[in-house]
Amino acid sequence: MIQRLSTVEIQAKLPAWEWLAALFIDNKLSESEYKNIAFHLSQTNYSISSLEAMMTNEIGPIFINNINGKAPFPETVVFTRNDVLEIMERHYDRLNGINRFLLTAFQADPLKKNKTLKQRWSIVKNELHKLGVPS
Repeated sequence: MIQRLSTVEIQAKLPAWEWLAALFIDNKLSESEYKNIAFHLSQTNYSISSLEAMMTNEIGPIFINNINGKAPFPETVVFTRNDVLEIMERHYDRLNGINRFLLTAFQADPLKKNKTLKQRWSIVKNELHKLGVPS
């Protein structure tokens, strides 16, 4: 069940959210960009499985339309930390109890739903392993 996070929880997750959101840019990513994303994710001190859970359950369902062709004006450069914060807060604020239930019950795993995201995460995950981030 998706719950409204506290300000402290949001601030703790925001650095990871920011760099996970970079995987949803509607543009080709370079090898150096993947390495940069992985480096910054490694600095958040989350395990790979925790980062993957954040992407699957928190960032993915909200940002997936940016790379699946459904966003009217997809972001092609970068989501800033403030962009990510505003998008996530707006998302959590508009959810009431029934919407939370429906979103949770019918939410598709973005890693299974989108081939591009799956490939991107695989590259970043490999880089995270190289950086010694625990699984």
